[in-house]
Amino acid sequence: MMISTSAQYYGIGAVLQQDPKTMQVQIKKIYDNTPAQEAGLKDDDLVISVEDIDARSMELSELVTHIRGKENSRVHLVISREGESEYLEFDVRRGKVDVPTVDGQMLEDNIGYIIIAEFGEATAESFIQKVEQLQKQGMEKLVVDLRDNPGGMLSSVSEILDYILPEGLIVYTEDKHGNRQEVTS
Repeated sequence: MMISTSAQYYGIGAVLQQDPKTMQVQIKKIYDNTPAQEAGLKDDDLVISVEDIDARSMELSELVTHIRGKENSRVHLVISREGESEYLEFDVRRGKVDVPTVDGQMLEDNIGYIIIAEFGEATAESFIQKVEQLQKQGMEKLVVDLRDNPGGMLSSVSEILDYILPEGLIVYTEDKHGNRQEVTS
């Protein structure tokens, strides 16, 4: 959980997905400027094995612990790629991966569009930078897309809301004893 919310880790820089029925692991996305991209891995590659571990032999969350590791160490992956008759083998150097959580663009009619993939440590700062970039391009309205966002750090959400909302209550938590903590903008 801490690795996920920090949006920073030592690994290869790929998003993996596992089919719950077949347990097959597929690379869904390779982040730019990461060890996975440098090694030649591609979106839609199927992971056959990690080191000597059959990728279908365990849950994805456990398999990922074998892909992540110490900086500059290597992980051996066997991959199946559409159009290739034989498996491909890669020795990928692990590196620091900063997972981008915010992306955006200017749409027609000066409408800014920002997608937030999750709320990690650096998300608020990235969001503010993206808003300021879009404002320089003449943004008059803003759409914030949170589809498929699994959540994350409340502090990150609060910082973003503090930036865009007027003064007032953002959120509060209250335990069973009535102890209440409020976050305001």
